[in-house]
Amino acid sequence: MPQDTPGSRVRSATGMAAFWPLLLCCFVVLTGGCAGKNGRTADVPDDKASIRFVLPDGSLAGERDMLALVGEVDYILLGEVHDNPVDHKAQAAFIDLAVRKGGVRPLLGLEMLPRRYYDFSLAAFGKGQISLDDLPEALNWKNTWGYDFALYQPVFETARKYGLQIYGLNLPEAVRRSVSRKGLAGLSAVEKKELPARIIPPQAAQMEKLLAVFRMHGGMKRERPGVPAAASLSGAEEGRRRVLPVAERAAPEGTSTPYRHDLPEKGGAGIASAAVQGLDRFILIQSLWDSTMAEQAVTIRRTLRRRQQKQSSRIRPLPMIILAGAGHVEHGYGIASRIKALEPGARIALGVPFSGERPEPGAADIYYYSEARSHNPLGFIFAGSDGGMLIVRVVPGSRAEAAGMRAGDKIIWADEIPVRSSSDLHKAAMQAKRQKRPLRFILERGGATLQVHMPAPESRV
Repeated sequence: MPQDTPGSRVRSATGMAAFWPLLLCCFVVLTGGCAGKNGRTADVPDDKASIRFVLPDGSLAGERDMLALVGEVDYILLGEVHDNPVDHKAQAAFIDLAVRKGGVRPLLGLEMLPRRYYDFSLAAFGKGQISLDDLPEALNWKNTWGYDFALYQPVFETARKYGLQIYGLNLPEAVRRSVSRKGLAGLSAVEKKELPARIIPPQAAQMEKLLAVFRMHGGMKRERPGVPAAASLSGAEEGRRRVLPVAERAAPEGTSTPYRHDLPEKGGAGIASAAVQGLDRFILIQSLWDSTMAEQAVTIRRTLRRRQQKQSSRIRPLPMIILAGAGHVEHGYGIASRIKALEPGARIALGVPFSGERPEPGAADIYYYSEARSHNPLGFIFAGSDGGMLIVRVVPGSRAEAAGMRAGDKIIWADEIPVRSSSDLHKAAMQAKRQKRPLRFILERGGATLQVHMPAPESRV
């Protein structure tokens, strides 16, 4: 199945979680009697979330569809919005199905924990030596990750149920902060030992999204107040061209690469020198984050494979399920592209959450959805469309109706972010909410473009 989907074809040739704030690594189905297109509906435990798994064409996934992912790939990346409980329940349900019906005991890799630091505690938890109640303290969860541990409890319960091996994949938080403040050259010798052997830069296809996120956090301002966001980003092309050719020169596998760009004294149109340097640092942190997780995942599987070969060369290495923010997963831009650089023959499948009427084409091999997730607080239901998101229904009395949005409008930009997925909408909405101001949209209607302003939730209409 992975070889037959648009997303997997891209990955074989070669990412809602919100990204974390600037320079700190910015960071993002109904059960029942319906049948998937390949067998009966996946056997997902029924709960209030009413979780469904969906294929790229929008049809429900059957058990055979989901188990094919487990049986045919080496890595399965399952994205999430960190504070959305539906996503974690879906991840747990997928893992449960993989073990119960797939006959495998996958390895479990987590973005949420630094590599190696809690291996002992994770192993002890898997063996029943640490209780679920005591696990947050044993993992220093509050300071290491910070999101409510209860959100992740379904995942850990499932891993404990089957005695799965769990691994942290990420950098220590202190090292990430040091890189954001000082860059690689300013790290101590101890901190440098935590870096991956290769810091693999992003693919060119990811740069537009990274530029948009960087801009959202204040890295690039519009040159003139009246110029639409799209025009302003077009003016950044020269600065982008200066960065990309250097970024794409990755060192040979196995070598240590200091990640730097030959920064110009002055950036392209609309980008000041400081902004170009800030963009360079931002790309560095994004690349460091994804490269670390990919390298750790590949290293773990290779180590276990060597152990298996001592016993029998016929044993297939266990697949690894990686849980990470959707921004690290969608389209294979983040972790997957780095895994492919380190292990070119790796077979990878992607799963991400979605809201709206249809999943975003090419973003993943499987999607998870719930009725609760589809209730857009902005007041419209949308579907993926070429060059934007199509509004298919506007809820009467909603903020969207107050803004003048209509069914059939295509959302091109939201708060200076090009909208290609639900995660883009989420980022824009959160930005406007934090600043307590209306959410700005650029729409396409009947061949013309127009701007609308959605009132903030506190505003009276």
